[in-house]
Amino acid sequence: MDKICQDSQKRYHFSFHLDTILSRLLYGRILFPSSKRSTAHFSKTLLEPKTLELQHLYRGLEIIAKETDFIQEQLYKNSAALSSRKTDVLYYDCTNFYFEDEEGQLRQYGYSKEHRPNPIVQMGLFMDSQGIPLAFSITPGNTNEQTTMKPLEK
Repeated sequence: MDKICQDSQKRYHFSFHLDTILSRLLYGRILFPSSKRSTAHFSKTLLEPKTLELQHLYRGLEIIAKETDFIQEQLYKNSAALSSRKTDVLYYDCTNFYFEDEEGQLRQYGYSKEHRPNPIVQMGLFMDSQGIPLAFSITPGNTNEQTTMKPLEK
């Protein structure tokens, strides 16, 4: 993951490491699930160097969002080098979910599988025949599920 983050980082100019942000978010989600702000504060209690600032975390998330396709492609290539993927049969599943977000760009009113009246976001996931994820996509909640698979087919 470090190499993938370094490759992404070359396209942007900043002083922090994307790999650090991803690892801190992961540790925080597992050990102390909370907001991004709380995760940034929590990361200062970890043994690793205390270099993560809240603004770095937010900027890093913006870049990771822009680089999602590249990151997924590289992860797929790297994982294929470690073990063979059984891609003769692929599974695709869509779900939608509700969450609080102040910007709400992706949250749109659509058919909620939980029958909630709130705006939702959709997530599509491609898996190989062993159920191992290959790729995912996030789309606005008002997107027809049938069209969400097309970008992932690449």
